[in-house]
Amino acid sequence: MFDLQNWLSSFAIELTIAGVFTLVGYMLPRVRRKVDMRKFQAAFGANVEIADDIFFSIPLWSLQERKRSINRFRRTDPGGLVEEFYGPTNTFAREDVLGAIYVSEMMARRFKRPLRFLSDNLKIESDTWSKRSAIIIGSPMANYHARGVVRTHERFHPEDLHLHFAEIDETDRTGARLTIRDKAADETFRSSDTDDYAYVVRLNNRYGDETQGYVYLVGGIHAEGTQAAAIFLADCWRVFSHTSGPASVLLHLQRNQPETVRPIRFYNATPSSDMKVQQRSPFEAQSALSVDRPNAN
Repeated sequence: MFDLQNWLSSFAIELTIAGVFTLVGYMLPRVRRKVDMRKFQAAFGANVEIADDIFFSIPLWSLQERKRSINRFRRTDPGGLVEEFYGPTNTFAREDVLGAIYVSEMMARRFKRPLRFLSDNLKIESDTWSKRSAIIIGSPMANYHARGVVRTHERFHPEDLHLHFAEIDETDRTGARLTIRDKAADETFRSSDTDDYAYVVRLNNRYGDETQGYVYLVGGIHAEGTQAAAIFLADCWRVFSHTSGPASVLLHLQRNQPETVRPIRFYNATPSSDMKVQQRSPFEAQSALSVDRPNAN
């Protein structure tokens, strides 16, 4: 004989179990996102909650004006055809753009708005610095914002800088305008025909009326070093999530091969077993960028 009471009891139990699994399936991704966001904020600043809480700086390069009949650029199409153009006066370096895209793509997954980019010839006002974190792409020799940050900290907060950036004369022998010195070890790193060096430096944001967040300096001795540093930050940013305050990572790469980047020294940053640089093509980054810059020709 059919026992309605037992059937209803079993049905209620099965319904409860199904509901629990549904709830777990609904809540688990949200919990993971919340945990990830807390790690992200530990690395980039507790103030970072929306896209507007971060801005990027990227060097703007300007060519000298010439007669329009004198071509300044040479371009090669996919078939190997070479053409020459007068081209734009204001432009960005390929390595800087790719590096900025890699980092912004990683960040854009957490926000629903495009990230803001500033060219380094624009003055960063106090209200832009306030309550924000900054990602500055390029060395102090290339990016004026990076130069200003480094000079300020060298003068007023030298204890925050683990690395010293020295400008040298660029010749056929030196091959670059920059050397990197480990201040504690008093060891200087220079590029060679086979080796290059880069860095990711995190500093406290000491600018603006309300100083919250961090300033990241992402650069290298050469352009491919800057790209390599951005790759490392995009893939291994969690090394900065275990500590607070100033932190740095010194990086090594093979010349002209940014994908070979690897960390060689940590300063108040924590290496982890899952720290791995991904192989990628320049077409994999899809984040939307909002760029503020002067009008280009």
